[in-house]
Amino acid sequence: MKGYQQLVIPSQNGSKELNLELNWKDSQSPTDVLITVGEEKTVVDFKDLYMFVLMEATEHLKDELMPEKKVKMYKHIRQHAVIAGKDIKKGDRTIVNCEIDIPKVLVDTLREEFKSGRAVLG
Repeated sequence: MKGYQQLVIPSQNGSKELNLELNWKDSQSPTDVLITVGEEKTVVDFKDLYMFVLMEATEHLKDELMPEKKVKMYKHIRQHAVIAGKDIKKGDRTIVNCEIDIPKVLVDTLREEFKSGRAVLG
């Protein structure tokens, strides 16, 4: 949240409006929200306000507030040969498949890091 932000919500019954402010002159934290109704003022944390909204929201409203973001994924499959010490015949070899979904953006970033020599393993 950058810069001063203000939202004025009119009352549904015509009484005092609700005024919400972020990053006002005397705010102590960037997550503080100053709520003013008439002459009454209080400060709440943005997370608490957002949690209240999500707690009370319908499923449809939650979908509007938190849209799903589609991310292309790569399936990374590795096979591991495992030699058992117990429970199956000692010396038997078992192949175990491990599958991990990795976001494409991470794969592309790592590929660039390795190409440029900036990647550090260890």
